[in-house]
Amino acid sequence: MLSAETSGYDISEAVPFVGWGPKGGKQIQSAAGTLTFNRNSMCGQPARTVGWRDPGFIHTSFLKELWPNMR
Repeated sequence: MLSAETSGYDISEAVPFVGWGPKGGKQIQSAAGTLTFNRNSMCGQPARTVGWRDPGFIHTSFLKELWPNMR
């Protein structure tokens, strides 16, 4: 399963990971990759000008070894 979230922290400020596991059981930590983009990544106006909004940082982690029918 893919887990993605955004934040205002880059990898120099925080270590991105997702913690998961059964309630009361062993918790597993999966590392997350971090990326962002800037206004120069956009193709042109208005995305580079008045339409620009800083997206923050996008953290993505792949969770493996999940159990079927478990919450």
